[in-house]
Amino acid sequence: MIYALIGLVLVGSIVFYLTSCKNKSATSSQSETNQNIDTEKVRETKVQENMYPELRNKSLTVTADELNLKLDSNKTIVYGAVMDWDIGQAIATVVSFQTGDASLYISAGQIYIGGYAHENVRNAGLAFVNESQNYLSKAKATKNTSLPDKGCVRFYFLTNKGKFTFQETVENITSKNSDWTPLFNLGNNIITEYRTTTDK
Repeated sequence: MIYALIGLVLVGSIVFYLTSCKNKSATSSQSETNQNIDTEKVRETKVQENMYPELRNKSLTVTADELNLKLDSNKTIVYGAVMDWDIGQAIATVVSFQTGDASLYISAGQIYIGGYAHENVRNAGLAFVNESQNYLSKAKATKNTSLPDKGCVRFYFLTNKGKFTFQETVENITSKNSDWTPLFNLGNNIITEYRTTTDK
């Protein structure tokens, strides 16, 4: 069943899930098997070895210096935001940095990178990471980078003072009973913009 959710079919179902707040399964009308993708800009990478664990770990451990970001040491500044979303048969991980780079990793093995070359994806990524600064006070410091519990979304904030995290249930987020719904919507918008870009 995992492979039934791969590629842009899965991305489409993720967007549909948020907008409908119903189930997470994609219908046949949402399936698009032939996509025109500009491989010089947005790339869906499929390799025999699943690179998801390695790429997710790298995203959660990259430093501001490695990104060539100069941050005010007198403040705690979010330079990267990661959203792990349990969508049932897989985890969708949205990654964004202050550099404007935004990516989507799916635990089934699909990797979407190169969105920074598209203004819509870049702007969506920057909106997500910038808004994360306003949620920092609600999160707690952590050294653990575990995946979310079943039926949950876990946020990670990378700062010049360490990592912070918070977990919320998908049910609370999609029913708009959570303070974290607006931030989730911004993270999900990166998926939406990737889909818009690859649909062209």
